[in-house]
Amino acid sequence: MPRKLELSGKKFGKLTVIKRSNKKGKTCRAMWQCLCECGNKKDIYSHSLTNGKSKSCGCSQHTQRGIAHNRIDLTNKKFGKLLVITDAPTKNHQARWLCHCDCGNKKIIIGSKLRRGETKSCGCLRHVAYNWKGHEGISANYWSSVKRHASKKNRPLTITIQEAWEKFINQNQRCALSGVPLYFSRDVNRKKRTNRIVR
Repeated sequence: MPRKLELSGKKFGKLTVIKRSNKKGKTCRAMWQCLCECGNKKDIYSHSLTNGKSKSCGCSQHTQRGIAHNRIDLTNKKFGKLLVITDAPTKNHQARWLCHCDCGNKKIIIGSKLRRGETKSCGCLRHVAYNWKGHEGISANYWSSVKRHASKKNRPLTITIQEAWEKFINQNQRCALSGVPLYFSRDVNRKKRTNRIVR
């Protein structure tokens, strides 16, 4: 009885074999589920892997068309929290790259957005910002209002929320100039008519 072929874990070009696929092709030949370096998964015939016919999910052929051959190589470069791993299939004539985020996720990003700084994470930064509660006794909403107030007066805020809280504590929660009590609540300020952090 012929020995059953086992390809799991083997590497063929950009493809790493994960496991035998449950799918059967038109010829009922065995197929294998493979993970490409670009991040795509594809079921491929055994003979296509072993004879070297299939070396990627198709992204290698795709990148040879259109503008892909002129793309700027971003491999191993870091953009914010994203580290570029390898090239990915172009889409709508735009070069794309498979990136590994510091949070552990992998995502395909358009190269131009990486270079222009428009994309700096897999999306986890937006999630963190959305769930941000502030720092110590300073709420996120209040700190945002402080920054807006400073911007309207053309006085850019040059300290972080952590530094502001540290100064607040070191000054015994009072204004360093007038000695008037400071509060980080707009409601308290209205009731007691005390100073806000930005005046």
